[in-house]
Amino acid sequence: YPALADGGAPLFPPRGWEVSLDWTGLPFRWRPLGADEVRGLRPGEWRLVATNGDVLRRERSKRLAVLRRGKWVPGRDLVSVMERLFGPR
Repeated sequence: YPALADGGAPLFPPRGWEVSLDWTGLPFRWRPLGADEVRGLRPGEWRLVATNGDVLRRERSKRLAVLRRGKWVPGRDLVSVMERLFGPR
């Protein structure tokens, strides 16, 4: 859906995507990434770029990210969403 892409459909073939999710895990914005932005990542690899800890602590019905040893890591619900979007890891 080009309307979800930040700035509309990309003019170049994206090398990756930055996907913004709401607290329920629903994607609401996709930003195409160029080759420089994905350098160092393996094909199919994804990672957390940013989290809102206050929202994640308040909305405990979803486990999008969990705090482990002082670091936010993907939770089971985020893994499920990403596998639905991009296929299994």
